[in-house]
Amino acid sequence: MTEELQGSITKIIFRNNENHYTIASVKTKDKGQMTVVGYFYNINEGDNLKFTGSFYEHPKYGNQFKVDNYEVIMPETENEIEKYLESTLLNGIGPQLAKAIVDRFGQDTFNVLDNRIEELKQIKGIGKKRFESIKKAWNEIKDSRETIFYLQKLGLTVNTALKIYQRFGKETVDIIQQNPYLVAKEIDGIGFLTADKIAYKIGISEDSQVRIEAAVLYKLYLLSNEGHSFFPKSDLVKEVSGMLRLNPELISDALYSLEQNGEIHIERDFNLNNSESEEYVYLYSLYLTETEIANKLLGIKNSPLFLPDGQSNNVLLDEIFSSQQYELTEEQKDALRSATENKILIITGGPGTGKTFIVKTLIDYYNSNGFKTALCAPTGRAAKRLSESTGQEAKTIHRLLEYNPLEMRFAVNSENPLDTDVVIVDEASMIDQSLFFNLLDGMPEHAGLILVGDVDQIPPIGPGNILRDIIDSGIFKTIQLTKIHRQEIGSGIILNAHRINNGKFPVVENTNGDFSLFINSSETEVVNKIIELCSKTLPKEFGYNPFTDIQVISPMYKGNTGIDNLNLKLQNILNPDAQTVELLGKKFKVGDKVMQTKNNYEKDVFNGDIGMIYNYDRIEQTVIINFDGRLVEYTSGELDEISLAYAISIHKSQGSEYPVVIVPILKSHSRMLQRNLLYTAVTRGKERVYLLGDKFAIEKAIRTNRAIKRNTLLKERLQRLEAISN
Repeated sequence: MTEELQGSITKIIFRNNENHYTIASVKTKDKGQMTVVGYFYNINEGDNLKFTGSFYEHPKYGNQFKVDNYEVIMPETENEIEKYLESTLLNGIGPQLAKAIVDRFGQDTFNVLDNRIEELKQIKGIGKKRFESIKKAWNEIKDSRETIFYLQKLGLTVNTALKIYQRFGKETVDIIQQNPYLVAKEIDGIGFLTADKIAYKIGISEDSQVRIEAAVLYKLYLLSNEGHSFFPKSDLVKEVSGMLRLNPELISDALYSLEQNGEIHIERDFNLNNSESEEYVYLYSLYLTETEIANKLLGIKNSPLFLPDGQSNNVLLDEIFSSQQYELTEEQKDALRSATENKILIITGGPGTGKTFIVKTLIDYYNSNGFKTALCAPTGRAAKRLSESTGQEAKTIHRLLEYNPLEMRFAVNSENPLDTDVVIVDEASMIDQSLFFNLLDGMPEHAGLILVGDVDQIPPIGPGNILRDIIDSGIFKTIQLTKIHRQEIGSGIILNAHRINNGKFPVVENTNGDFSLFINSSETEVVNKIIELCSKTLPKEFGYNPFTDIQVISPMYKGNTGIDNLNLKLQNILNPDAQTVELLGKKFKVGDKVMQTKNNYEKDVFNGDIGMIYNYDRIEQTVIINFDGRLVEYTSGELDEISLAYAISIHKSQGSEYPVVIVPILKSHSRMLQRNLLYTAVTRGKERVYLLGDKFAIEKAIRTNRAIKRNTLLKERLQRLEAISN
């Protein structure tokens, strides 16, 4: 329930100077001394404020007031004004000068500061230098106070208002009144819907060009988050028209205006559905990266091979074939030969088919012949696994390309390429369009490219379907590994992963017991079974650590067997009595298993990295998280990058492996049940996999092999360029 509170700040307990998150003690008339928490800008001890928010009970520190908005109540008596001027807000004003100003102007002091500040020069002790310092400080206070109050009146929370003010400063009001949709375009965390509410409040018409153009860009952005590089123009017009409830002709007009301004590209040269009139709309950045990827791939393919050829190479290959502990299959020999004969090679296959073995053998081949190799993967965990399996350092693609988070650019690029002869990329099915463009842009002209991955796994989170499109183009050498190797025969995980991928129900007979089925349609029973496995069976009978060895992977966030509920249940069972970390709606405990949910290059922590909360400093409002032995500090405002990770999504698990994986699949997951999702989840387990749930739901997931279509033209662009080059 929203309530109001008014009082004077008696003590600033904590203040984060970067995001302005503050904990303060306030003396109120009705409720005595209270602790308030929230985001505040330019407030100090002694300030009077009116707060809007809600009371809540902190488990350790008792009753507190969480502030959504606030308003500074300017002092009225001469004594209050004098104390206010003494505050650290105004550089250059101490107790004596504050008294002199108030003695001269009395209750008219703030009016003088706002409108006739030059009159301060009349006061003894205020010279030119001091006056300029006071004037600058007061104007900042005045601008920020008025701007934040203006934004709050538009219905924004103080946190959102602060983000906008920090981006645009004293120009905020002018920018908002000219084009409120710029806040959505230029500030992370503020979307079209928030900007649209502002636009409505300031009187921008529903059919204004600026609103329609912003809605188009917003819709294309949402579609890119679903994996699409473009969207058919007719469908886009229909969706935006429905969203805004406007005439479709107005949407079409806005599209052509955006095209003229270089914000979108309308593709008219391809015909996917035998419809001559169809056009495809791209965000311009996605159009550029898609076309450049096609150009760069063909450029690599058609450039000279750097490797030895002829008889000398055949001798080297024969030595590799004969030196292996196991006899190589023809598939493996073909892959190794192909790597020496092609500038670009794709190696794809399911678990147990020998992808890692081929990569390690190729690295030995290149190194023994004096060629430099660069190993990389899209995620930190995948890069770590690649390092461990090959014995050679592997990096995330971002680290390989030396991403600079401050400049938001890669130091390695076409002007400063990698020093390597071949780039080997593992887990290539995870690479989205933008990242793949930057990888190609950083490759030297002579270098070769080897993409390794399982094309049957789910596609990347970002736009594009790179590995699938490259394979489907049919113009690059692709090795499809299908044979399960002798040392893997008997593994129930590998057997059933392939059965699922081939549309067959998993079995537990005639395996080594590493794959278990628990069939029960009751969500409550499935939840109880997960808790039992994590807290009792696996730790006590098999010695697995529930925090580091066991990973629950669920298809959905909501529902009894969804990620959110499972995290709370497992947190309460596995970590019941630890110190609570509760900051602005985020609730963790020291010792919790947590996941980083976005790339943070400054901290060198990446989306999908899992750690444990090591410590919480209440006074400093900081949390220390242990990521594989490395301690990383988070301020309160950075905790939006962290989530509980006892249970995670299938997408978040991609690129990682865990000793034990537990996968619930039930009817309530219906809309997410896809074969590639189940296949991806099962293949995350190294030693044991537990598949729990309803037999009908599991069968539905296995039957549903309609991969969600992603709108890309990379395959067609590659085929067209190849035809032209021939």
